[in-house]
Amino acid sequence: MTWDELNSDAAEELADLIRVLDGLPPGAIQGDDLVRVRSLLAACWHLFGGHDETKMEAYKLERMEQVTWCKPELSLVIERHGGTKGGSSRAELQQWLVNLETRQIHRSESRIRQLRKAAPRLDIAELVGRLVATIESGGPPPSWLRRDGTDSNSVQIVVIVVSKIPELTVGPDKPKKTIEGRRKRFRAALTEILEKRGWVEVGNYRFQRQRAC
Repeated sequence: MTWDELNSDAAEELADLIRVLDGLPPGAIQGDDLVRVRSLLAACWHLFGGHDETKMEAYKLERMEQVTWCKPELSLVIERHGGTKGGSSRAELQQWLVNLETRQIHRSESRIRQLRKAAPRLDIAELVGRLVATIESGGPPPSWLRRDGTDSNSVQIVVIVVSKIPELTVGPDKPKKTIEGRRKRFRAALTEILEKRGWVEVGNYRFQRQRAC
C-alpha cells in the first residue's frame, strides 16, 4: 500500500471520527463510544499538525483517559512512561487538545502520577560520616575503598569506588535519576568534609593527605 493510499484511508477514518463526535453530546466520552473514538483517532492521528510533539505516536492512544468532547475540541490525557525506563516511580500525565476544525493537536499541560512508592530519602550527612570514619580508621578496607601505596610513607592515598556503595547504586527501588541526585549531593558533602580534614582530591574520587608525624 502506497503512502497516498494510507493517507486516503486515514482521511476516511477522520471523516468517520468527525461524524461520530458530531453525534455525541458535549462532555465525557466513555464505554463503547470511547473505544470507537480511540480507534478512529489512532488511524488518522498523523494527519493532524503537532501529532509528533514530544515523540507522541498513535499507538500510545491505547492509554488515553479522561476524554471529553466540546466541539470542535476533543480533550484527552495520556500517561507517558519515558521516565519509568530509567526506573522512575512516576509517570507524566499529558493533556492533549485535538481540534477537528483546524486539524491541529496541542499539548496543553502536564502533571505527575505516582505509580509506586518512591525511594526513601537518603541521609547524605550520615552516609558521608560513616565513610569518612572508615577511611580514617586504618583498618581493612571494604569493597568501596582502596588504599594506594606510594613511594613515600609520608602520603596517604585513598580511592573511593562509588559503584560499590549500596546506597549509591541503581536498583529496583533506586532509579537512575534518584541515584544521580544522590551521587551529586554525596560528592559535594564528601569533598567538603575531607578537605576540612586535610585531604586533597587529586583525581576522580582519589584523595591524598600528608601523614601525621
